[in-house]
Amino acid sequence: MLDGAAPLAPEPVIADAQAIRLRYRSRAGWRDRWDPLARDALPLALELVVTGPGGVETRHAYLVGAGQ
Repeated sequence: MLDGAAPLAPEPVIADAQAIRLRYRSRAGWRDRWDPLARDALPLALELVVTGPGGVETRHAYLVGAGQ
């Protein structure tokens, strides 16, 4: 660990997830893939869709980068 503390036991972040989907927003729109080596093409936003029990979807959207 960066602060020298002992690591904690792993814990699930999303329990009972049936599926997880990520999309990335660029100036051209939403994309299913992002090239992490393209330094000049950082995503503007990230969408995380989690499908839970019964097929219920929860959508999370996050702004990232400079947003320019």
